[in-house]
Amino acid sequence: MEASQKPFFSPNFIVPMKETKQRWIYVASDTHENLDDIDPSTIGKWLLFYDNVNICKARGMTQHDYAWSCIQKLVENDVLFSAKCSTACDNEPEKSMGVICCYTQNYSDKKDVKRAADAIRQAVHFPRDMFYKTDNDTRAGKYRYTGSKFVSIYKHTIENRMYERDGVLKYKWHEITF
Repeated sequence: MEASQKPFFSPNFIVPMKETKQRWIYVASDTHENLDDIDPSTIGKWLLFYDNVNICKARGMTQHDYAWSCIQKLVENDVLFSAKCSTACDNEPEKSMGVICCYTQNYSDKKDVKRAADAIRQAVHFPRDMFYKTDNDTRAGKYRYTGSKFVSIYKHTIENRMYERDGVLKYKWHEITF
């Protein structure tokens, strides 16, 4: 490898589905190390769910592992300020999906939220709608699996369009244009 080339995987890359000691793997941008400057009540995240069981023979890892390697690069290159990934430690036998949370600093900054979604989709080629949830809702215990069906406030489509959930008719989405 030439000196000017960087390896694809970070030297400190941890394969999520081989990690059994910690429930989450975290990565934060070097330029955003001081999280004291960020209001925790404004943080939100794009949620990416991937197969964490079936191993791709060509890559030698699951879709979840590979997507995490791409997301980690986005954080290292200051495209995202932070991310976390579920691991095998948190993997119950009946769960076949892992989650990757891609954070933005302020969920009301719709341009930044969309910029992050566009970058994520380009990096991992996510094949479905992506959904965005605030950390406030996470702290309040609102999860789809516990019955909170309308917890996400934004969605991002494969056409790179972003939508906001209607405040009254929760099943309805409105496209956000800039």
